[in-house]
Amino acid sequence: MARTFTFLFLVSISAAIAILVFDGTLVPFGTAPAAELGSVLAFDMDARSLVLGGAVGVIIGQVLSVPWTQIPQRIANWFGRHQGLFGQIILAGIFIAILIYY
Repeated sequence: MARTFTFLFLVSISAAIAILVFDGTLVPFGTAPAAELGSVLAFDMDARSLVLGGAVGVIIGQVLSVPWTQIPQRIANWFGRHQGLFGQIILAGIFIAILIYY
């Protein structure tokens, strides 16, 4: 449920920024006439920026959901579970090297 709310929040932020940037509302003060500031309701949204903002939001949401403190422990556990396989691969490499070089 939290991921859904994070996704919806990031999509809404990206939509708002896309609307404000490509509508011309977010311009430095003094360069936009006061009449143009009222055009927020009649917007012409750029779909590429909206999709890019949504994709970046999803990526950020997924990266933030990773339990970074558990990653070293999970890697160590994975190597521990597959220790016999690594030994077999090393022995196979040694035997193949013996066959090739002698």
